Amino acid sequence: MIFTPPEAIGALLGAAVWVLEVASTITILGGAGVAVVTLARGRGITQARHALSNAILLALDFAIGADIVKVAANPELATVLVVGGVVAIRIALTLVIVWELRRGPIRRGL
Repeated sequence: MIFTPPEAIGALLGAAVWVLEVASTITILGGAGVAVVTLARGRGITQARHALSNAILLALDFAIGADIVKVAANPELATVLVVGGVVAIRIALTLVIVWELRRGPIRRGL
């Protein structure tokens, strides 16, 4: 099969999106595994939460990268607006997770 240059670039960008999305999924699964092992070793819920949160932050970065590549592959206004909204939500999630990590554990008491 012979690709013309635009088709080759489209195929390359599609492969890049797939790789970034797979990396995002593997990162989340790996972080969940680390969190479970941390809990199993009795190191506490805070360390497990930090391990999982850090993995989710990295996975969100991969997902945002995939979204940016999707826009590069299909730069129509509708695509840009949808991906822009998704990226904005993911950035907000990132900020909330970072805020939670810096805030520390919740102290409950009377």
